[in-house]
Amino acid sequence: MDSLNLVMAGIVDEKLSIVVEDLRREGYDVRTIQDPSVDPGPDVDAVLIAIHPGKMPDLADHSLFRKYTSPRVLLLTDDELLGELNPVSMGAQAMVFPPFHSMAVINAIQTAIRIHTQHAVLEESLAHYVESHRHLGEGILLTDSSGIVRFANDLAKHLLGLDDSSMHGKLVGDVFPVIDLEEGNPLKQLPDLSNASGQLIKASRATIRGGGGEAREVLFQVKTVGDVERPDGMMLIFHEYRLRQKPKQVVTLKERDGASPVRAAEPEVKRRTVRIQTFGEFQISIDDELIEVHRWRSKKALDALCLLLHSYGKPVQKDILIDFLWPETDATTGNRRLLNVISELRKYLEPGARRYARNNFIRHESGMYRLSFEDNVYLDAALFRDLVRQGDYHWGVGELRMGRTYYQEALQHKCGAFMPRYMNSPIIDEAREYFDDTEERVRERLRFDKK
Repeated sequence: MDSLNLVMAGIVDEKLSIVVEDLRREGYDVRTIQDPSVDPGPDVDAVLIAIHPGKMPDLADHSLFRKYTSPRVLLLTDDELLGELNPVSMGAQAMVFPPFHSMAVINAIQTAIRIHTQHAVLEESLAHYVESHRHLGEGILLTDSSGIVRFANDLAKHLLGLDDSSMHGKLVGDVFPVIDLEEGNPLKQLPDLSNASGQLIKASRATIRGGGGEAREVLFQVKTVGDVERPDGMMLIFHEYRLRQKPKQVVTLKERDGASPVRAAEPEVKRRTVRIQTFGEFQISIDDELIEVHRWRSKKALDALCLLLHSYGKPVQKDILIDFLWPETDATTGNRRLLNVISELRKYLEPGARRYARNNFIRHESGMYRLSFEDNVYLDAALFRDLVRQGDYHWGVGELRMGRTYYQEALQHKCGAFMPRYMNSPIIDEAREYFDDTEERVRERLRFDKK
């Protein structure tokens, strides 16, 4: 495994100091922080958390570790400590017990990173499926490959009479109790089913019993999520059968017209207003609230945002993002870090969004990422480019006055160099050169027009 950036959190006693030295001799970059509640910072490949006797009351409060987005390895300095805490509740992917042999610690780190990466890929895949099926108006349950429930939308929770706490971490067959099929509940054997088409259970009618005890007749089906041969998980789609009726069309009358019925207007969906300045000092505001990007814990999230803005509206391959963010990193490490950075960026742009909720700004499409704020966005670089194109058209057909108007408007939106923060990036340098050359060409035409 390539050299990793590691953090040892907690009290480093004599035994653990030997672990730190061993890791450094193996070529790993190890940093120590005494307080495990301190933010370890961005670009950390794994966090080693030292667990000592007498510190359990504080460490058992796993909220201390919620800020950790990196893989976590628990170093239990006493074997008996295992009975005093739940490692899973602390989000740990691996544990090591004394004596702390260097190979055991390295294997635990590798295991934690691998599990953490698998979880990140799974969550990305599940989020994509939630997004693509959100419009169906169906109850949706998403599971991992072993049938453990990872997500339920609001309709599914309503029909089952359950909430997140009573569903997550349980087998799908237990939260979706089929009570009337002679062959029993087919979801009980769900992980063992296979089907080349990716549809594990075709559309079937059944009766289930919700959390409140009431029986509901439902129509349900189960599909694989991701690759058919090695799926990331499964998706259960269902609805209450007797409620699947064509909705009545709501009509109203036009104002001052008592004879002409028309459809009632759909309630207007409020779109968020986004304003982005890429020329000169970089700024972004959402709904007139300035986003303080200089306070972001992960500067790589800002770098990713700027690259996506450079290709605004177009998909960017993940390999390009990885090469831009970590030019010296191998593909495996880069993929893992990119998933974490995109997750961080989504939280920064929409801090109040729920897990797996529709992301309004960053879309994932077949290994590519696309930034889109829909139509309600001001992006100075895009507006400058579009106005210049309009001016070029009118100038080319001889409408110099109209062309001059577009050119003058375009110059109002270019106030400085394009993303001056990146002065040694081939991708940004090329864009900056284009904008500067375009500005000079436009000013030259305006000077010519004055002669």
